[in-house]
This record gives sequence, structure tokens and C-alpha cells, in this order.
Amino acid sequence: MGDPTYDELKEALATSSECVVEDEGSVEEAIYAFASDYHGGQWSSLYEALCLSEFEPGPLWDGIEAGTEADFLYGELEELFGAQ
Repeated sequence: MGDPTYDELKEALATSSECVVEDEGSVEEAIYAFASDYHGGQWSSLYEALCLSEFEPGPLWDGIEAGTEADFLYGELEELFGAQ
């Protein structure tokens, strides 16, 4: 997997033929979760993407809920950028 930037993650989801995004919040949640799971430390582009995401998880957030739009988008990011 590479180390995509926040803009590259957003662009990838915006141009993916599999994605028809209905809720921009789902995009931000997917980026946040993907960057959180795969960043390589505080100096990586994915860590920066984690910080730039507009998603702000509450204290009870336990990850993306299965079957949601954010879950689908997270899977797209894994497919596009490869999972570790």
C-alpha cells in the first residue's frame, strides 16, 4: 500500500465508478477510519489525512457500522489503495 494524501483519498472516492455518494459525512468517516487503520505514524500522509478529515468521532464511536455507506466507501479505499 502506498501512502495516499487526504486529497487523493477524496478524489479516488469521487471518481470511482462504484461510488455514488449520498452523504458527504460518510466520505469523511470512511477516510478517517481508513487513515486510522493504515497510517504509518505521525509523519505519514495517511496520518495527516486522519487529522484533516472533518469526521469527529464521539466518545462512543467504535468504528464504522457494518452495512452503511461509510462501510462501503471504506471497502472502496481498501480496494483502491490495498489493505496491509
